[in-house]
Amino acid sequence: MELITRLEQLRDEIAGARAVPLSASCMVNRSSILEIIDAALAAVPGDMLRAQETVAEKEAIVTRATEHARELVELAKAKQAALLTEQAVYAAAMAAAEELKAAADAEAAREQAEADAYVDRQLANFEVMLGRMTAEIAAGRERIAGRTTYEDLAQDRPGELVEAREASSES
Repeated sequence: MELITRLEQLRDEIAGARAVPLSASCMVNRSSILEIIDAALAAVPGDMLRAQETVAEKEAIVTRATEHARELVELAKAKQAALLTEQAVYAAAMAAAEELKAAADAEAAREQAEADAYVDRQLANFEVMLGRMTAEIAAGRERIAGRTTYEDLAQDRPGELVEAREASSES
């Protein structure tokens, strides 16, 4: 998946970054990291679309199973109507119709359970993937926040340098 590929790129970029001496920090190329994060974020809708497709597949399976059950019930009713002329045959037809209905209901329930299990597995995979991505993003933001200095602020926003120094001296 595109999202996983981008997250692996992000991990590799950070793992291969030059270490800052005497610390656990490292130097990374900001634009490279931001490009990878943007690409990962762009891939999320595709993963969500695939999750929606999985749910749609589940609903299609349930619809087919319900239609199949309905056809079996209609078949049983047709057989029942043909055999109504004799009492013994009628009783046998009722029993057969109930068996067919029970079999159809059991088949529909089995297919529903399979569809639900498949969708649950897919959603669990997406949940794990999104949890990992969220943790990686939070860790990256913490690393970036820990590297911000007065000089960084002076380069990015010169007017805020004085405010930042005043705020830090007050605390």
